[in-house]
Amino acid sequence: MWEGRRYIVQSNWKMYKNHREALEWIHGLGRASSELSPAIELIVCVPFIHLRSVAEAAREYPLISAGAQNAYWDEAGAYTGEISAPMIADAGGRYCVVGHSERRVYFGENDELVNRKTHVLLKHGIRPIVCIGESIRQREMGLTLNQIERQVITCFAGLSHQEMKDTVVLYEPIWSIGTGENATPRQAQEAHHFVREMLGRMFSPKTAGFTRIMYGGSVKHHNVTEMIQGEDIDWVGAGSGSLDIEEFLQIVRACWASKGV
Repeated sequence: MWEGRRYIVQSNWKMYKNHREALEWIHGLGRASSELSPAIELIVCVPFIHLRSVAEAAREYPLISAGAQNAYWDEAGAYTGEISAPMIADAGGRYCVVGHSERRVYFGENDELVNRKTHVLLKHGIRPIVCIGESIRQREMGLTLNQIERQVITCFAGLSHQEMKDTVVLYEPIWSIGTGENATPRQAQEAHHFVREMLGRMFSPKTAGFTRIMYGGSVKHHNVTEMIQGEDIDWVGAGSGSLDIEEFLQIVRACWASKGV
């Protein structure tokens, strides 16, 4: 069992894959994962309809954890079409993405809502993957760190030290999601370092050191090596770039070779 802070390579399938494709993908990743270091955690966040099957298949592979892509902020109720944290836990989900830029843009979710979802997920033993990041307008106006500061303060309000350690932060500049554009390695490290400093002030330097902070946004195998060079970057989350299993494996192997863990 690896005792240190594990590095993450995350796959977010968005609204893709049928049942057969989901199982073929997860078993393909599982077979390949046997060659990897136990310092690596492969988190696969899937449409809810696939979560139980993927979670059951992932039990065969120690490095793989299954997760959901969204959750409701209450534990139960008359909320037709929504999925609760207890349902995710019952299906075997160990992680859940909240605050993804697509949820914010298309469904109007804000930081206060992300905070509520974070709390209910943690209550039920699910580790939130909390997405934060700036728009292109905010970056061009020099407001990137202001935006990150507001999001960190609001999204993680009321968490205990242990809950913060159990939470994953995914910095994803909104302008890079699905566009093929990336933050430069310097920009990514600056944002990650700022998040870690913020967590150090809100909680403690020790808690900040334990918290894993990933980069996301048009991650591909040909650009991932330079993206993870910063010491505060605990590897990456990939969306469309992870739908093809071979592309995702190239991302994983590039991270592994670059950091040598």
